[in-house]
Amino acid sequence: MSPTPLRSLRLRSAINRTPFTNFANSEANRMKRLIDRSVGLLVCCGAGMALATSLGCNKKVEGAAATAAPTTAPGDGGAIDGGVGCIVGNAPPRTFSDAIAPEALLKVMSATADWQLAAPPKWATNLWHYAAFWVGMTKFAPLAEDSKYYDAIKKNGEANEWKPGARPGHADDQSITSSYFYVYSVERDPKTIEPALARFDEMAKKPYDEPLKWDEIKETPGKTASGTQAIQLREWAWCDALFMAPTAMALATTSTGDMKYLNLADKLWWKTTDYLYDKNEHLYFRDSRFFEKREANGKKVFWSRGNGWVLAGTARMLQNMPESYPDRAGYISLFRDMATKVASLQGKDGFWRSSLLDPDSVPQPESSGTGFYTYALAWGVNQGILDRATFEPAIRKGWSAITGAVLPDGKLGWVQQVGYQPGETCWDGTEVYGVGALLLAGSELYRTALLGGSPRVTRSIKNPKPEGRFDDAVEVSLQPEETQAVASGSKLVAVDGRSGEFLPTQPKEGAPNRLLVLVRSLDPSEERHIHIYRVAPGVKLPPVKAGALTRQAAESTAAGHKKLPALVVKVVAS
Repeated sequence: MSPTPLRSLRLRSAINRTPFTNFANSEANRMKRLIDRSVGLLVCCGAGMALATSLGCNKKVEGAAATAAPTTAPGDGGAIDGGVGCIVGNAPPRTFSDAIAPEALLKVMSATADWQLAAPPKWATNLWHYAAFWVGMTKFAPLAEDSKYYDAIKKNGEANEWKPGARPGHADDQSITSSYFYVYSVERDPKTIEPALARFDEMAKKPYDEPLKWDEIKETPGKTASGTQAIQLREWAWCDALFMAPTAMALATTSTGDMKYLNLADKLWWKTTDYLYDKNEHLYFRDSRFFEKREANGKKVFWSRGNGWVLAGTARMLQNMPESYPDRAGYISLFRDMATKVASLQGKDGFWRSSLLDPDSVPQPESSGTGFYTYALAWGVNQGILDRATFEPAIRKGWSAITGAVLPDGKLGWVQQVGYQPGETCWDGTEVYGVGALLLAGSELYRTALLGGSPRVTRSIKNPKPEGRFDDAVEVSLQPEETQAVASGSKLVAVDGRSGEFLPTQPKEGAPNRLLVLVRSLDPSEERHIHIYRVAPGVKLPPVKAGALTRQAAESTAAGHKKLPALVVKVVAS
């Protein structure tokens, strides 16, 4: 049975499942965590605002990470957690502007993307670490003049032979396919998504009826005490998984029109949410090991990046979910509740700390969680899901914080290393997924900067048939005010009302009151809003490759799409 639309109203609280841990036990847990984090704590000393200018050093501390206690887990696991080698000394002053203006945003995104491309991390190119970076790149590449960013996404897919990671049921190993679906949306080459669809088809055959209790033993990663496969190799037993796998499945539906992929993602999303979401705190436990843990202040342990994965993942799910989807209201309710809670936990300096309810336990700034939160909040405001006046201050502070963490050469600092719980950070500590979070946030703020305050007219685009439609060049009749604006030099830009992404547009030749808009996909019988904004003549719009719209429309016609009934287009709001 599918879940009810207002799902978050019935989510049970984890506190009802677990006994209260008294303060003595929480103090013991605190001491254990301090020992686990000792390397990072000894090297990364200090707290609060002063850290941004006082931490770091002139030479690297060698061997620090090697002395940390090794722990493993999926998502942010499989590597050392907590220990990190830092630089001791002063961090460089701010290099990049925090202005929410198109040129400033493109400058910092280009710098961080270029640095990361030139300094590839040690991780395999089809694992989740890289996948988060490529997800960010899929949002940045369409905004950039240089095609090298798209080329890099495609090159990585080709190097991976367009395959997911090796573990069939592991959410982390499906994450990379999101970037493959993006390449498919541009080129429509089936080979780019066939392995991903094959993986999801196999997953759809399984019952998913196991409990999600974490059963992995430290001594043997991926195994239980009895030697069988741990639960995370079969189901989504940790909150990070909600960024990794379901978002790729939702993209599979957007790419194919087959609702079974979104339906599978939806089913497993709510199973994980029912288990790990605390409806009183409006936050997710990382996994069941944290139900009874408490911070030094007696509060529950909620990890910043873990909840960042979820909030950003919720935004990405909504971008690939029809307006009429039965559970959409539940995702929106969940998104709003989490966003309100998260915004209330932001530090005065704009960063979210690694431990959300006890920021003093790990007082250093943390930029990856901050990036994911800034992205999700900005997307929610731009979509009208969140109130601008309420959330814009948190968004601006978050962006200022993460741009201030970018070093002169484009390296992003203050990123917590791979882990699965709150951990130390350093001003020069980076990771590839942190750059992905920055690119997501910057790309969404680019939309804010470009379109903020611009008048718009909204159209409804209706697919009259119960089958997917792709690459339709829709002819939009302009309203008198739009035609007048164009005649006076203003520009028109189209935005997908569901995802917020820019759509290729061009005037219809010989028809000043007609605009062609490329609608890349419509799910079966879907009705989607398209917003047409009027922007000032001097505004520089995202690049559209010459002839891209007419070429795609011609290819679409050759593929037989235009034999289907015409899409229904009407004005719904001004």
